[in-house]
Amino acid sequence: MAAKEQVRRAAATHCRQLGVQLLDDTVMLVRTRLKRDRRGQIALQRHYEFEFTSTGQHRYSGVAVLHGRRIEQLQLSPHHLS
Repeated sequence: MAAKEQVRRAAATHCRQLGVQLLDDTVMLVRTRLKRDRRGQIALQRHYEFEFTSTGQHRYSGVAVLHGRRIEQLQLSPHHLS
């Protein structure tokens, strides 16, 4: 649960910085796998998805990847600006 909360906070902050709103204030775990980190150590890699809006009318998707304790990727799909 700590990993999910870390990703949720990072996604909310990222959305706020870009002027969009994280919807439902949640992220959903979609995939987990083992992967070597930069030091060669095996660590858990978790892929999360979330939804956001820029206009209040349309939902768009985003993805966050947590590798070990490090956010490796945080990306929003193309969207209309309000």
